[in-house]
Amino acid sequence: MQKIFRRFFTTLGIIFVVLAILILVDALHILTGPWANHLGLTFLFLVGLIFCIRWRLVFSSVLFLSFILMLHKAGIGMATVSNWTILGIAILAGLGLALIYHPHINYVKKLIKGDEPTPFATFEDQDDDVITIHSRFSDTTRNISGEFTRINLDTHFSDVDLHLDDAILATPTATIQFDCKSSSLQLYIPLEWNIEDQLQKVGSTIDYNGSENGTGTKTVYFTGKIAASSLEITRV
Repeated sequence: MQKIFRRFFTTLGIIFVVLAILILVDALHILTGPWANHLGLTFLFLVGLIFCIRWRLVFSSVLFLSFILMLHKAGIGMATVSNWTILGIAILAGLGLALIYHPHINYVKKLIKGDEPTPFATFEDQDDDVITIHSRFSDTTRNISGEFTRINLDTHFSDVDLHLDDAILATPTATIQFDCKSSSLQLYIPLEWNIEDQLQKVGSTIDYNGSENGTGTKTVYFTGKIAASSLEITRV
């Protein structure tokens, strides 16, 4: 969890630094133009908008967008439209979209430890040879044994150790599908397996402890996306 909080506070610190710079630029009128005003507020609303879009908060996303439009309505030809009109339109549009679109996100998964459920932990599901691991705000270690063809790894703000030492590839190829954000991932993969990296990386790194190339004929494909995360591959 220390890594999780470290990443959180680092991100928060970056936001504060950028906000301070934008407020200074705005105060000194360094930039000119219809979009050069209210830079600090615009940045905060953009951060809120990105967060809401990420978590599929439809109504809140529309509201944040309306706040940005209010600040810069002159630059987009809406100077004659009052803020109350923009807000009213946003509320109606947000309510309508929220009624039409019903996103479903499991914000909290639970892992049963003995008889005690712990929130903000990990949920694991297995359907035949497809394994799905969800992790939110937790540290978790998973040992996979037996056959598999696909592992879905869905982690947010988590530290995950995934051991595949005793795993068996049911087919000549298998897939590990990543959907990982702000996470620290450690995968222990047999040296016999080849790794085909097809990952989309956004502000993320991959390090190998051992050879990148496998010694056998079977291949594991890395697909999906990792963002603001670190992935470490250890050969065993």
